[in-house]
Amino acid sequence: ANPMQAGAVEVLAFDLLIAPGRLPGSQDNLAYVTADNPDPDAADNLAAYSYQVDTEATLAIATVGLPDPVIAGEVLLYQLTVTNTGPSVAYDLVVSDTLPVATTFAGASSGCAEAAGVVTCQLGDLGLNVPRSAFIAVRVAGDVPAGTTLLNRACAVGTADTLDNTPVCADDETLVQQPAFTATDL
Repeated sequence: ANPMQAGAVEVLAFDLLIAPGRLPGSQDNLAYVTADNPDPDAADNLAAYSYQVDTEATLAIATVGLPDPVIAGEVLLYQLTVTNTGPSVAYDLVVSDTLPVATTFAGASSGCAEAAGVVTCQLGDLGLNVPRSAFIAVRVAGDVPAGTTLLNRACAVGTADTLDNTPVCADDETLVQQPAFTATDL
């Protein structure tokens, strides 16, 4: 411990590491100093500093349709997988999926609901590097011509990024085939 002369100023700098799960908002930091000898003015031994914590989540989404190719009239299952590479937790993660034309909604994972051809899934909070998936099933219309490509678009957004809540999106293309034999072939 180096003695400090009366009237001298010592500046200490600290780097703070904010935990990934910290919520955004104002934070306070208090510093208090003491000495071995009596201080005639203890009122100036405490300092407070307020700072703003912003959060930012880097999301990626992938969508895969199975089977590919799919037979017209059959069920096509989409797996939507979201990953967060941080640096913060992604809060209130929402995935939306616009269903392809010539399909009808057949079901989805818990937390998902369909309205007017768009499935919305509430996936909650997403930590760092822990992928989370939702599944959506559609039935392909039986009259879709062979060789048609179904385009599926899924997007994810979370409220962790207080600077820019731009959704990230991914597309999947699935080829449609007609069944090898139909009832009229018999």
